[in-house]
Amino acid sequence: MCVGDLVKKLNLPQPKVSMMLKELRDLKLVSVVELGKRRFYSINREILNNYLIDIKKMLSDFETNSLNEIIVRRKVSLSN
Repeated sequence: MCVGDLVKKLNLPQPKVSMMLKELRDLKLVSVVELGKRRFYSINREILNNYLIDIKKMLSDFETNSLNEIIVRRKVSLSN
């Protein structure tokens, strides 16, 4: 997909879309292919999947830690 297509779909100004694409490129989440004067962007699914795995693990760890904290607070509350 080219920048112009993204601008239309996202209803955002072109400079904003270009800036966001640069950030995504820096994170290796999108790749770019130049054809003439146009650049076509695509999602790097492997990198995206790695990020999603990391996020799921962090959320799971957070939920476990939060649940443990609630249990500890409950026990303290019940013992008082």
